Amino acid sequence: MSGDGKAQNPGASKPRERNDWLDVARGYGMFLVFYGHLIERFAALQLPTASVQFKFIYSFHMPLFFLIAGILARPLPGIVQTFQRGMLTRILPAVVFNLLVVPIWLSPSPLATSPHGQNIGANLMLLFQGRSTLNFLTWFLFCLFVVDLLHVALRRVIRRDVFVFASIIALFVFGQALTRNLGPVVRLTGVPANFWMVHEAVLALAFHQVGYLLRRRGLLEWRPSPMLLVLLCGWSWIGVAFTFGLNHGPFRTTSQVVVMALSSHGHFIYFPLTALLGCVGIATLSMLTQRFAAARWVGQRTLVFLGLNGFFFALNFYLLRPIVSMMPGPGVAQIAVITALTLLSMAVTAPVCVALLRWFPQLFGRPDAKGPILPALASR
Repeated sequence: MSGDGKAQNPGASKPRERNDWLDVARGYGMFLVFYGHLIERFAALQLPTASVQFKFIYSFHMPLFFLIAGILARPLPGIVQTFQRGMLTRILPAVVFNLLVVPIWLSPSPLATSPHGQNIGANLMLLFQGRSTLNFLTWFLFCLFVVDLLHVALRRVIRRDVFVFASIIALFVFGQALTRNLGPVVRLTGVPANFWMVHEAVLALAFHQVGYLLRRRGLLEWRPSPMLLVLLCGWSWIGVAFTFGLNHGPFRTTSQVVVMALSSHGHFIYFPLTALLGCVGIATLSMLTQRFAAARWVGQRTLVFLGLNGFFFALNFYLLRPIVSMMPGPGVAQIAVITALTLLSMAVTAPVCVALLRWFPQLFGRPDAKGPILPALASR
């Protein structure tokens, strides 16, 4: 019962204004995923300034999703329940998305002659090691699965906010040291590099813990003035603009870009600093534009958009090659064209997303759903 004597429905959703901005933030994040994978391929095709945009977006867009996951972390009672839930909401969708992309690796696809295309069975077997090679984007789901387990284990021994903050610092330091020295770590432990994404999950957990601490400190109840949000948003993006280019390594890739999937982060300080500034920029922008219905709609379906973007990620190099010579030069016009291509690819993805969630929601992160074809895979 509430203080005014009216019965409250424990299953009712929270007030919309409290959570809308989180959905909008995830929607913006998914736009950056689609845009980032386009610009990554354009960079490989030597489009002028593409590499700068590539480095800018990748400096913060995946940490954003881990931070939001921390804000939304479910209060599951223990490791066993977290494992069971994660198998249905993380691993099952990851496996299904890898199976769905198999046709694009078959003849007459240009991918059929690639090493992955010639060894589809072997690459599917890698899923048992938590490795997604056919639909590379599902690395995030494997990593988040491990992060969820680590978070629950940590939460059982760390109760006070001051210790949560201390764990964030420790995870950033230990996670970067771990991923910078994967070779010696592998030889010492015998665990292959990022087997089930366990090594990267330590660093990803740091961002997750940031989100978790922010929620504990009342982020979802925070009601800042629009002027404060504008100031925070502006200064955070200025901070990203000044710091992302200072991250000169060491990287694990030749592109000198943050790629969390490959445990390539760069500078010990500039990587987390720029990533957190970018997260603040997206969060405050989302709070200012939380009524943006299209972004909110995408944000409520990010898992499916992520998995379906795997088709574009695999094919973009071949799809973009014929048009790279026709692209405008550096400047606003180039960004506008790539933005249009991004929105077009998301528009093509949207009806597929709707169909999958309409007919098979249980396979795509909603195991509690009943029907229309499959029964519920879990009880609420």
